[in-house]
Amino acid sequence: MISRLKFLLGVFCIVVIALSCSHSSNTMDTRLYRADSLANKGKADYAMSMLGGVDYENLNEWNRHYYDLLMVKVSDKINLEYESDSLILDVISYFEHTNSYAELTAAFYYGGRVYSVMGNTPQALDMYRKAYNRLDDSPSSLKGRIAYEMGRINLDLYQLVDAKLKFSEAVGFHETMGDTIELINSYCLLGETFLQMGENDSALVCMNQAERIANLSEPYGKEYVGVGSQKANFHLNNGDVDAAVAVYDLMLPYLSRDNTTDYSIIAGINVYMAKGNWNVAEMFAKRLVSSPEIHHVEIAYSALLDIARRKKDMDNVAHYSVKYKSCVDSINKLYVEESSKLRNTLYNYSIRAEEHELDSDKRDRQRYISICIALLACVLVLCVMMWGYRRHRRLQEQSIIQLKRIEELMASKVELASTPEDLSPAEQLQMRFQEIISNVNPKDIKVANEVLDSEVYAKLKECVYSDMEIKPTDDDWQQLDEVVNKAYPEFKNKLFALSNMSEYEYNVCLLVKCKFSPSEMAALTFHSKTSIASTRSRLCGKFFCYNGVASDCDKFLLSL
Repeated sequence: MISRLKFLLGVFCIVVIALSCSHSSNTMDTRLYRADSLANKGKADYAMSMLGGVDYENLNEWNRHYYDLLMVKVSDKINLEYESDSLILDVISYFEHTNSYAELTAAFYYGGRVYSVMGNTPQALDMYRKAYNRLDDSPSSLKGRIAYEMGRINLDLYQLVDAKLKFSEAVGFHETMGDTIELINSYCLLGETFLQMGENDSALVCMNQAERIANLSEPYGKEYVGVGSQKANFHLNNGDVDAAVAVYDLMLPYLSRDNTTDYSIIAGINVYMAKGNWNVAEMFAKRLVSSPEIHHVEIAYSALLDIARRKKDMDNVAHYSVKYKSCVDSINKLYVEESSKLRNTLYNYSIRAEEHELDSDKRDRQRYISICIALLACVLVLCVMMWGYRRHRRLQEQSIIQLKRIEELMASKVELASTPEDLSPAEQLQMRFQEIISNVNPKDIKVANEVLDSEVYAKLKECVYSDMEIKPTDDDWQQLDEVVNKAYPEFKNKLFALSNMSEYEYNVCLLVKCKFSPSEMAALTFHSKTSIASTRSRLCGKFFCYNGVASDCDKFLLSL
């Protein structure tokens, strides 16, 4: 035992000496300092050019990793896409090992930015929390940015209470630090959060604050136009078309290519479409066609198609129909590719996370090796493995139960193929979902005459075409529920057998079953089209534990 202990102590001493010899100086290279300073002053292009002139191979280890951190930072500021998380994970691992406080905190923050851009919101939120928890209670610009990013993720996930808390924190930090642009953005998204929560007065207060600050900072500049667009959408969602037009008309003379974003153009399309000013709406839509975002191009062609139909311009109807369908096909293809990329990212991240934990444990043992610590580590690892195993078993059991429900539900509708035995229950469930929706073509499915001839269906259509001057009541939703379930027996029971839903989510299901368009659903439920699409995507997860797109949910509901 003594000889064994001596051997371990000898190994420990050798490792300590080797580490002390291999540690590089953490004195920052002056060129990296200047590049970092340029990036902080908003001159990211100059910073990138300076980094390009640095001889990376001749930097010591610490400065090479700091160079990598700066590359991620500058790339984020000039909005470059990230294909992989390997670089930032290597940076995090190194600065954890060297216990570099400021650099590790920044690395966690930019790790969150990388995962946000890659669409991996769970890992992004985890990185932001790590960065946030490392900072003390004093206000700082970094804390404000982290709180803002966490609020954005919570808002996207419809965790409104958490989003409200984080945006409020961001407002406080940015106000204290005098960060004008960040303060405007935080007020805008805090207003959006209040709007989603149904607190319209608080939402309007936030928008007015953002508008005031933006106008003081740069009258009729980019931020002012962005806030004005948000206010116009706010009034539009509340059914006050005249107020929306008044807000947009006020800033219309000041719109230019430098201060107008796609969001502002979309707001203009919505406002003037609602007002019936087809010429102005058409002008904005044609401008949006050149957007690099395929989702925005799809909105533009959808509006142009609608305007052409209203003008009875059949040549343009045919032309814009082809363009619109092409956009929809491209978006569906993009969703499939992004889903595949996300699954691969999650898998690779889990492998690297395990390797990272093993490396960290190894370094700890090299520093503080002893029999007691080794035994304790073994016990902790065993507990984690048991917890992970039990959690995995629970998830598998839930997938098995959900799979049985789906097979019972669809047994009478389609002939289901047998699932490969080598797939996990979760994979079988997702395969079953794809099997169900692959045989569904929404264009071939007609709404039952019993629904189309009902009074409540006619009233809901009248609500939409009257620009929501007539509003649906609770009784109308109840009548729609009764009519749909009479035409499609057990529709409601089948859905609630799969998952519990809120009243709003069920109403969306009813509207999908009646083949209302997303714009009509948004108007009837007093939500944005984005919120309607998010709700339908979220229902895929509830029914099938699958991150599907809105159209997937529509196909499933229409198949019942």
